[in-house]
Amino acid sequence: MIESRDLPPLPEGWVWTKVEEIGQIISGQTPKGVNEYGSDGEIPYFKVGDMNKLGNETYMFYSDIALDPDVIDKLGLRIQNKGTVIFPKRGGAIGTNKKRILAQPSAYDLNIMGVYPSIMPYLFFYYWILSVNLITLSDGSNVPQINHKDIRPLRFPLSPLPEQHRIVAKLEELFTKLDAGVEELKKVKAQLKRYRQAVLKHAFEGKLTEEWREAHKDELEPASVLLERIKEERKEQAKGKYKELPPLDTSDLPELPEGWCWSSLEYYCKKITDGSHYTPKYTPDGYPFITISNVDGEVIDFSSAKLISEDDFNALKTNCNPHCGDILFSKDGTVGKVIEVNFEKEFILLSSLAIIRPFTDFTYSRYLKFLLQSRMVLNQATKLKTGTALTRIILRNLKTVKIPIPHILEQHKIVEEIECRLSIADNVGKVVDQSLKQAERLRQSILKRAFEGKLVPQDPTDEPASVLLERIKAEREKRKLEEKPKLNKNKRKRELVQVQKQTRFNDYV
Repeated sequence: MIESRDLPPLPEGWVWTKVEEIGQIISGQTPKGVNEYGSDGEIPYFKVGDMNKLGNETYMFYSDIALDPDVIDKLGLRIQNKGTVIFPKRGGAIGTNKKRILAQPSAYDLNIMGVYPSIMPYLFFYYWILSVNLITLSDGSNVPQINHKDIRPLRFPLSPLPEQHRIVAKLEELFTKLDAGVEELKKVKAQLKRYRQAVLKHAFEGKLTEEWREAHKDELEPASVLLERIKEERKEQAKGKYKELPPLDTSDLPELPEGWCWSSLEYYCKKITDGSHYTPKYTPDGYPFITISNVDGEVIDFSSAKLISEDDFNALKTNCNPHCGDILFSKDGTVGKVIEVNFEKEFILLSSLAIIRPFTDFTYSRYLKFLLQSRMVLNQATKLKTGTALTRIILRNLKTVKIPIPHILEQHKIVEEIECRLSIADNVGKVVDQSLKQAERLRQSILKRAFEGKLVPQDPTDEPASVLLERIKAEREKRKLEEKPKLNKNKRKRELVQVQKQTRFNDYV
């Protein structure tokens, strides 16, 4: 037991202890050659990314790699017990705060850490660690990491074993209802996303402005005339160095309403460039240097941005400094985020974001913003992506994206119709997001009550947790004495059998 003078009081029969006293803390392994194996084996080998797979939301079932016992032996991998609670221990994944449970004896890579609780329901430990924010345990470096020393001293409220079962049962009951509500809210979010794309699809097929276009047909010149004006403006700006763009192939494109025409993004816009292709040295003060990590939805979070010097800003501002009215488009990694620069501020972009600058005299930037958010453009962008580990759209491919152009007056009317419809959806979305946050706060409140001993009644006849803790310590000492200094091949093969025995015991308690 530990000194509890500085810790909140616990109910009668409970004790404060440490994670190192009630569980084994095990980091994973990434042996050379493990990635060459497929998923046909008996024993899953998990990576951090597997925590995101459908069906792995609480228990880890599915992995891209699964190994046979002889391969496990060959690679020198440790097999961890069913019921081991795992979480990311390295890199940005720590910030996701994901925790999962091994659904069967498994192995995992070195970016994962696990805790196997001794002589207690693993769900009791799992629900407790759900309330722990992993990012507060990391070392705060550029590549954050959690080590054993960060997990070992964590204070753990140990209750009598029968009460642990009662707490787990109550939490399962409450969270089943809460999860059902959260699932319905997520369905609404998905429906809103589909509705948004349906609105944009109809908008850029000309369906939202059909009646308006018919009523104003005598006032609207063909969009081809607009493109001719843009061409003349290009020639004037080129000062005798104008280069004709190649003709646009529209053979595979759908038919547009009368008076509309197809254009390439490059032809329609005054300038398409991207940000800096190198990262300047950061300084305590200066100008914001924006990367994709500083983009939250359609907003740039300047409060989280690093700063660069005035000299670096001046060296980069000609091409990498967006102007008010520009549209930013993420082209590396997460492709397709769109931000309208509707403010005056000096800042520099990294090359993961493209700067798309419309002809302000002939085009409407908000029309272009919604167009870039539409599935029509996103589908083209997806086909243009290159790379595997980090997908990106190179600038010259982005310029070839084909877009539908109506008269400038109809562009304004289309934006008006889009904003009218999406404002309702956005309001519903805000309510859904608020409800999801409330659900998470409720979940944390329930967990807090559970591990303060306030969720279920105590039973004075339960064996005190102090006795359970002594039994856990005795079991750990016994296991240490039984362990031999070296693993030979026969013991390695027996390891899986021992894990299965421990798993059955853990299920029983």
